[in-house]
Amino acid sequence: MTKIKPVPATPVSAVVRRPRQAGFTLLEIIVVVLVFSVMAAMAYGGLNSVLRTRNGIEQSMNRTAEFQRTFMRLRTDLQNLRDRPARDSYGDPEPALSYAEDGVLRLVRGGWRSPLDSGRSSMERVSFELVDGALRRASHPVLDLPQRAEPVDLPLLGAIDAARWRFLDGARQWQEQWPARALQTGDRASLAAAPPPIAIELTLVTPDWGELRLLFRTPVSQLAGAGGTGGETGLLTNLGLLPGRLAGAGQAPPAAAPDSAGADAAADPADDPPSPDSETFPDDGGLQGDDLT
Repeated sequence: MTKIKPVPATPVSAVVRRPRQAGFTLLEIIVVVLVFSVMAAMAYGGLNSVLRTRNGIEQSMNRTAEFQRTFMRLRTDLQNLRDRPARDSYGDPEPALSYAEDGVLRLVRGGWRSPLDSGRSSMERVSFELVDGALRRASHPVLDLPQRAEPVDLPLLGAIDAARWRFLDGARQWQEQWPARALQTGDRASLAAAPPPIAIELTLVTPDWGELRLLFRTPVSQLAGAGGTGGETGLLTNLGLLPGRLAGAGQAPPAAAPDSAGADAAADPADDPPSPDSETFPDDGGLQGDDLT
């Protein structure tokens, strides 16, 4: 019979102790998570503020670009205005520029370039209308419209509450429609022969920029020959922009009394009438509104 020898007992002093592992307590972990959460919330708030500011700046720049493109388009069309009557789709004569209670401004403009020299006219029919809070431009490639003519529609500026047009006649009086009531004799032929106004004012009411007033000088204006603008320099400028803060801009300026040559020399150069060869009012090969995007 085999005898099993008992294993000798190991002394307590001889037991090998493993080193104690260091770690975090639950309270320490909670404190770290809390601090990290506060720092993350602060960082997110700052990043969100930067992103909102960036989006606001981009929207403001895009809105400013829309106003600039609209102003350039209007200025190009109105500075290339032509005193050439046209006919509507029913064959009735119409003046070169007309605006009535329907709220549509219709005009004949020149300067329409023909790159391929196709032999077509350099003039076209253009109209401006406020539709569903947006200013839109419609153009026809022909002056005498055929029946069921489809225009080329182009949206210019959105978010508009109201758009008001006014027209300055040769007597320096503002008219709410054109041709003026004094020129409306009932004969369509004589009505179509009415000359265009010397200046056109457009007032835009917007929710973000408030009320904007733009004044455009037409090629038929003869301001200096008729006594200028009554001393209000800058009322009619070559750029066509009327500052809204200008006092009395919506009123007819008083008649200027004849003065010596010194007063004529102190007049604003912007009030001088443009010559047919000037850059402000070019011929049919001048400003090209259709090149604007």
